[in-house]
Amino acid sequence: IVDRKSFSGCCVVIDGALINFITSKQPTVSTSSTEAEYISASDGCREGLYFNNLLSELLTVILPMVALVDNIGAGCIAQNVVNNSRTKHIDVKYHMIRDWIAKKVIDLTWVASNQNLADIFTKALAVPAHQALAHRLLGGTPLP
Repeated sequence: IVDRKSFSGCCVVIDGALINFITSKQPTVSTSSTEAEYISASDGCREGLYFNNLLSELLTVILPMVALVDNIGAGCIAQNVVNNSRTKHIDVKYHMIRDWIAKKVIDLTWVASNQNLADIFTKALAVPAHQALAHRLLGGTPLP
């Protein structure tokens, strides 16, 4: 059944090692790829903050946590606290990313789509792209 819902994916990387990854279907239908990426970025940051809080109980954690996003529009929505006609329908729970950025807990950084590790969990990639990301995830080259 085609329900038009996008998939979210994130990878939690600490000191170059993949700690966790998540892939899930988004609970709502997005009206654009930017909205879907924004929801995915918010969910990914929430997951990263969970591990950040867990580790802060044991170690000294340096903030801000770097979050990589491959959609420029999603990054702009996250860093612009003004709601407009294209973003006002997005559920409030996804806008927490704006608060985390303002508090300097998260540093949202753009990454080229072919370098986005989470894409291996959410997209059907061509064999060379899949192999390159798998090689990076399995320790072939340093993770960000």
